[in-house]
Amino acid sequence: MPDITYTVTEEWSEDTIRDWATFETRETPRLPIESKRIEACRQWVAENPEYPDGTLAFVETAGHLPDVAEMVEGRWHRSGVTVSAVPIDGDVKVIRVLHAPPTIRDHLHAIGFDDEMIADVARTQSSILSGVANAGALRQACREAEGL
Repeated sequence: MPDITYTVTEEWSEDTIRDWATFETRETPRLPIESKRIEACRQWVAENPEYPDGTLAFVETAGHLPDVAEMVEGRWHRSGVTVSAVPIDGDVKVIRVLHAPPTIRDHLHAIGFDDEMIADVARTQSSILSGVANAGALRQACREAEGL
């Protein structure tokens, strides 16, 4: 029988792991096996942060000197080289992020929304945005920023 960490990382999708990592253990009593899974998922997420496409970073792989890489379609690629030709294989350790593209939340902040306003718009169907052009698009952007 594989251990919990192996089961989590080898048999579950990344989305499932990230969902389990957000479970609240205090609200509902959990079986010991569920608590261990939650703990393993949280550890995996801490060790494998999500980097959006377009992120540039100094990365290191086993046996190689640090190199600048770019995240493209969920994989690190050597920066400045034809992307499809040189993906970085093996375990990549991010040393330092040089540039992260703006997120939807960043764009919403740029037009004057704070985090509380984003959460309010994302979770409500009321007329908070009445009279706002493209209210549906703005509501959808807030939902995406909140991960809903």
